[in-house]
Amino acid sequence: METRISKLQKNINNSEIEADIKKTSIPLFLIKRILSGILSLVIITFLINSITFLSPPRERALLIFGSPPMYLSETEVETSLTQIIEDYGFDKPLFEQYKIWVVGVFSGNLGLGNIFGEEVIVIIKSRIPITLELLIYSILFYIPIGILFGAISGWRENKPIDIISRFTSYVSFSIPPFILSIIFISIFYVTLGWFMPGRIGISEGMLIREETFVHYTRFLSIDGFLNNKPEVSIDAIRRLVMPAVALSFSFLGTLLLVTRKSMIAEIKKDYITSAYARGLTNTKVLFNHALKNAILPSITASSLMITSMLTELYIIERVFNRHGLSELMFMSMIPPVNIGVALGFALYNFLFVYLVMFIFDILTILISPNFSLINGESK
Repeated sequence: METRISKLQKNINNSEIEADIKKTSIPLFLIKRILSGILSLVIITFLINSITFLSPPRERALLIFGSPPMYLSETEVETSLTQIIEDYGFDKPLFEQYKIWVVGVFSGNLGLGNIFGEEVIVIIKSRIPITLELLIYSILFYIPIGILFGAISGWRENKPIDIISRFTSYVSFSIPPFILSIIFISIFYVTLGWFMPGRIGISEGMLIREETFVHYTRFLSIDGFLNNKPEVSIDAIRRLVMPAVALSFSFLGTLLLVTRKSMIAEIKKDYITSAYARGLTNTKVLFNHALKNAILPSITASSLMITSMLTELYIIERVFNRHGLSELMFMSMIPPVNIGVALGFALYNFLFVYLVMFIFDILTILISPNFSLINGESK
């Protein structure tokens, strides 16, 4: 396990971000990130559209049309399929089809059919808050705890708190999130009844369907308080505890060990000795000096973990019966496969991953001592 963390630490310390920080200004660094993101988006979406182009136009039209109703004649079905092919440009060259899809995306129309009786863009937008709420609470759980206990563990190397922290990390690696989810449900729901699966209870669900209930943020854990209905938010938070902890527990262990290793390296440097020579206390040396430098690899590691967390997130949603994007993904794969939803899901995933990486790049800039935020030039 230490080898795994060492490799991650090495990759982080020699990352592209660190190289860019040392030789570029802040504006140029951000411009490079934005341009690379746009280029990646174009390449990925074009490749996805190219794969769908391999299917004959009629077969793609059938995926949108679905199973023909019994009352339609064969001629009427063929007429409908021909109309779909013309509307979506399935008979046009590849680049022309890609252009139509891009224009549709910018106009708020993914352009490839309906699901659940609604437009693809509408149903995706309605599921994003459910998934995003769980992800945010998972992040708020594992990043502060992982960095704090990792820093203390490295500071108190081989002391009891370090031994307990490392043991906890190794346990987190050994239990897959979906197994941990089942354990949580068995203990805290079935046996103790403290926490429940799902997103909201029946009585609270009736409250949010009232006309007077305003969805300010689309997060029930917040909107309940804003609507002066705290029981809604309290119930939503109780139902977030199990999936959030199950999702983030293994990532917490990784982040703890990364921070610990980085802290051990920092406390051996000369500036720490100088800080003690100036009469600073342990707390000030730890949080004002050592942690400020040791946290950089942790920030980069966190961005990589959050993007990896998406894979586990969709499984956890299904286990805890949260009707987010995971349900949309699975439903789109049930024959007849809905290509529009699949493309929209891929687009959402890419945009989310890119946004997370971009935000953490900015955090690295703000914290890194290699940048001067006053004059905008590297030191």
